[in-house]
Amino acid sequence: MSKEEILKALNVLIVDDEAVIQNVLVLFFERYAQDNHFSVNVSCISDPVKALFELSTREEQFDVVTLDVQMPKLVGNDIFESLMHVSPDLVNRIVFVTGYGEDLLKQFPKMDLKILLKSFSYPTFCKMIDAVLKERVEMPGNHDT
Repeated sequence: MSKEEILKALNVLIVDDEAVIQNVLVLFFERYAQDNHFSVNVSCISDPVKALFELSTREEQFDVVTLDVQMPKLVGNDIFESLMHVSPDLVNRIVFVTGYGEDLLKQFPKMDLKILLKSFSYPTFCKMIDAVLKERVEMPGNHDT
């Protein structure tokens, strides 16, 4: 089955403290959904502490999560590390949006991280989201999403 057949509505959470980045990501997700004949539900959270709570209590709700690394109060890699223990299935749906990709690779050397380096293009964004959704669709038991 294709991702179009399985995912009728794409549920996305954007975690970023910069409104400009949030807006770009929302527009990219809307265009991506339109290009792939999905509907899309996008939520944005700028407070990383609130985001961690949301992700740890409602992980099954999100097909894709974009996560900034440098934020006040709590950095994205700390959120990711917490989720590795609390919601390990969710970490495969996280895409880091950052200018600090090498730091992430050093901190998580054994992880297959999904990293969009700022400033990324729409085609690069699409390849990354395709990869996340392909994994999501191919996971056993996820054909009822």
